Amino acid sequence: MKESKTQIELFETEEIGIIISFASGVFYSNQVGGYSNLHFSYQGIYASLHNFAFTIEKQFNTYFTGKKWKGHCSDGIDEEDADFIDNLLQDSYTTKFLKVDQNKLKDSCEAWIYVKGVRPKEEIPIIKGFEDFEAVLTWQNSD
Repeated sequence: MKESKTQIELFETEEIGIIISFASGVFYSNQVGGYSNLHFSYQGIYASLHNFAFTIEKQFNTYFTGKKWKGHCSDGIDEEDADFIDNLLQDSYTTKFLKVDQNKLKDSCEAWIYVKGVRPKEEIPIIKGFEDFEAVLTWQNSD
């Protein structure tokens, strides 16, 4: 008997969010990588950041469709990309506890960025009680 994977598709969701690594048995999948239209999945718990990080999402889309990537970021990101993402995350009250996972730059791509979360010093309205964690930052593919 083939094992089935419980999965929730995010590619029709028009919002930015994080999938926090957690043995939930539920995998969240999204269409990512710009024009490559890759489909990645990750097991965990999904938390929408849309109402809190809407402007960040727009800046990510502009960046990954802009001069450098032109919608073709599907085979890893580099230090320049990580710095850009980290700077945006640090500028927002609700995402400043996230940082690009430097060990997973080659596994990240447009709309699928591996991040690490650290327990924030102040209470964040949407995420409470988590210690340090691994996650994927994801948003609607820009293809």
